Amino acid sequence: MKNPTWHESRCGEFTEQPYTWKQSPMTISKKTLIIGCMVTWLMIIVIFMFLAGSFDIEVLFVLWLIGILIIAELIDARYVRPGYVRMIMIIAGAGTVLFGIIVLRKVWVILYG
Repeated sequence: MKNPTWHESRCGEFTEQPYTWKQSPMTISKKTLIIGCMVTWLMIIVIFMFLAGSFDIEVLFVLWLIGILIIAELIDARYVRPGYVRMIMIIAGAGTVLFGIIVLRKVWVILYG
């Protein structure tokens, strides 16, 4: 059975429209995948911290930052940057600044503490 949608080519002839990719109902959007990965990553971190018996918010933050930086690097598009990718980059930048503050606090405690 032919595709009922037709379009006119450059020569003025009518040709069958080429096959276009349609998103399967089973595919997951990138936003949902990112959120799922981050939630899973944080759950793994928290579970291992509780199993080890040493829950530290600074270690949790640093491991969260590692996860967000990995995800930001994996989904970074070269030429097209959706809004949620820009937001992840802003969050990663803010996390990097907070990481620098944590490192400075630790160095301050070691030197003057």
